[in-house]
Amino acid sequence: MKKFKFYIISFLLLISFIELLSFFIVKIKKKDLEKNLITQNKFYPDILNNYSEYIPHLRDENTFYKLYNHISLDEINNFYTSINDFNNNNNANILFQGDSWAEGLNKKKTFYKLKDFSESNNIGIINGGITSFSPSAMTIQLDILSKEYNINPSIIVAIIDQSDIGDELFRYKSIDGSSFSKTLKKMNRNFQLKAINNFKKINFSSLKLIQYFYNYYNLHKEIYSSERVSSINIIYKKIKSKLFKIPKALYPLQYGVSQNEILIIKKRLNNYINFAFKNEELKKIYIITHPHLKHLDQSSYKINIASIVDEVINDSLHFKNIDHINFKKINKEIDKEIYVKGDKFSHLTSDAYLNYFLPIILRKIIF
Repeated sequence: MKKFKFYIISFLLLISFIELLSFFIVKIKKKDLEKNLITQNKFYPDILNNYSEYIPHLRDENTFYKLYNHISLDEINNFYTSINDFNNNNNANILFQGDSWAEGLNKKKTFYKLKDFSESNNIGIINGGITSFSPSAMTIQLDILSKEYNINPSIIVAIIDQSDIGDELFRYKSIDGSSFSKTLKKMNRNFQLKAINNFKKINFSSLKLIQYFYNYYNLHKEIYSSERVSSINIIYKKIKSKLFKIPKALYPLQYGVSQNEILIIKKRLNNYINFAFKNEELKKIYIITHPHLKHLDQSSYKINIASIVDEVINDSLHFKNIDHINFKKINKEIDKEIYVKGDKFSHLTSDAYLNYFLPIILRKIIF
């Protein structure tokens, strides 16, 4: 009888502990979700809201101006910057695209170096770089620039960053009936709203958590695959990324990618190239890749996006009109001092942009 009472009391204490722990987890999670939803603003100008399913975000004003002290002379500066206007009388019209590595070309000294270059060579230059934009977002950006702003480059300089692998795997759905990959933002928002409503119900906190994780699993099953193993694998990677404080965009570099994931990246990049060449004015694409700091240690990162880029170009119908500017091949001994210290994403210093990165690119695209 005493043993039975002991088991009953132990069981009740365990249940009480689980419920108490669940209560605090639900409280914290609900607060985080509500905070996250508040930060999801509409796009400006309004025309960009028509493409909100495909664009993850625009340039952030706080980082673009205040933190990085970037320059922009346009009203549409949150989507692109016109350094020297495109027109048919120019020798060429060059569009820079990419993530923060391309957006960084708007730093003051680099901006004016590009402006001097464009004016002295009678070249139009527009910088469409936006932090965390990868090939899927760059593809829809090309569509918007053409349809809404009549911007059709004759040359594209596409800066494909190492983190684009993670951005493509964790930020976008597979290409559906359209030519574009949809961002997961809308699906995640709906999931978050559903979770908050569930947390507000009068019920046991432990049951709320079970429901939350069940819905979380179904979300990933719908997004990535109908296969249970694939869905669990994605969830595992996201949890592992959070536990070890590794940004999701860098997770594939740290732990590698499957053959199927490589095929996804290749398909998205190839789609970007094919879509770009639908513009009859486009003559050339220069794809830029640069190693991150951890790539300089051969045993650190497991994959370099440069190898994927090479494979895509070799298999492309447009291979004669694409050049890969691979900084790892250009500069065999890369100086570690060119990287911003302590930056997980291995951005280059302002001096490196001005005296190393940009000059090499401009020398390669001189025609």
